[in-house]
Amino acid sequence: YAAVAALDPDEGAQRVANLRKLLRIAGEGSDLSVGEFLRDVDARVERKDREANARLHGERADVVTITTVHGAKGLEWDVVFWCDTVYEPKPRRDGFLAGRDIVRVKDEEAGGREALDGDASASSMDEGVEGEGKTEPADPDHDALSQQLKAEAEAEARRLWYVAMTRAKQRLIVSGIPLGKPRKAPTAARRLRERLGGLTPEADAVEYHAADKTPYQATVVDVLGVALDVKDGAPPPPAPAAPPDIVLPPTRVVAPIGARRLSASQLMAFAHEPAQWWTQRVLQRDATAEGDTRRARAAAIATGVIVHEVLERLGYDEADVDTLMEDAIATHDDGAPAADTRAGAAYRERIRQRIADAVASPVWQDVSQMPNVRRELPFTRVRGDGSVINGAIDLVARAGESAHIVDVKTTTAEGATLAERYAVQAAVYADAVRAIGGASDVKFALLAVPGGTAVEVATDTDVDALIGRLRGWGASDDTGDRQ
Repeated sequence: YAAVAALDPDEGAQRVANLRKLLRIAGEGSDLSVGEFLRDVDARVERKDREANARLHGERADVVTITTVHGAKGLEWDVVFWCDTVYEPKPRRDGFLAGRDIVRVKDEEAGGREALDGDASASSMDEGVEGEGKTEPADPDHDALSQQLKAEAEAEARRLWYVAMTRAKQRLIVSGIPLGKPRKAPTAARRLRERLGGLTPEADAVEYHAADKTPYQATVVDVLGVALDVKDGAPPPPAPAAPPDIVLPPTRVVAPIGARRLSASQLMAFAHEPAQWWTQRVLQRDATAEGDTRRARAAAIATGVIVHEVLERLGYDEADVDTLMEDAIATHDDGAPAADTRAGAAYRERIRQRIADAVASPVWQDVSQMPNVRRELPFTRVRGDGSVINGAIDLVARAGESAHIVDVKTTTAEGATLAERYAVQAAVYADAVRAIGGASDVKFALLAVPGGTAVEVATDTDVDALIGRLRGWGASDDTGDRQ
């Protein structure tokens, strides 16, 4: 089912994520039988319970998150756009009102009409019984509850406004405040316009067009630290520091496909054994890709991929290690033994131990706690000769002009062997961080698991010379059948 769902080009990723979420929910109810769980699902469907879609990206993912204010509670982003400031709840015009501890049904025979939407023209005080020089409400009990619910609705709206305005760490961009005659409805747009000032049609305007080519004008006002609820006579709040400039993504680069594309692993293979690289990478012949050797290599690769995926999501996802591990196993190792078998339990314990060793390592702890840390950071390095190197860095963080890279390897090899084996990878990653990120000093550490041993690797391999050798390998005079 998951494979079929994944084929949907528009909703496939969401459907698969929702399926995994369903499995997590089922796992949390492990004390239920299958029948009890299905009856619980049926009951939720009958009640029309709403369950949010599974999140496709973590809070730090490089994506735009579209969410309701309710859904944003507890989350923060550097830049937040608050768009729907003109929203106002639909007015209630029914005669039945339910408060926290009281219910009122309007006395229709008494006449009168109610208002809960702030529209003065629809006030329940409009019609009533004439008294001594004043108008009494037609149904005073119903009117009192109506006014109480109106006040509670306005208070709840202000709480939501507060949530919306406090989700931004650096910059809050509020849009959709009409510049014409303000409406009487108590919307966030009206409240902000009254407080901010300077939002007039005569101010400097920006012209833009909607999708249907309709022209619009917008006024842009830069406001710092406006207090919306300062009491009369209270000292003004201190002026905050200007927010940092928004860092725009780099200009998109069109990179060629085909032979000009390289990777760190391809360069490593060529550096260690050029003839074998030519046979495997160019001629697509691999003498070791048969029988037990092939299966062992595939299993080792799958284990490494699973460890990397769990480390990437750990701490950013609400799921625990075992749930993340099962998700990764289901995705990357179809031949994994079942969890309820002895072999399956041992297999999962080996993976769990590697993850625990990586997280407990001092070098992982140091880099992962840096404020701008990124995990599995993809990069595309376009070099001067047109060569393009793709890769993804396990863990990287910036500290001033220095960058710290940590790469996890599922291996038991000795430190000196690792430093020599992965010197090319260290140089390629360091070159990308210098060229793209602008760091002047890059430190590269290999983290070997199990064991959690950290190995510093030099980054001084000449990448240009290595690429030059690779480009000339098939054209040299001594290559024989490689011509």
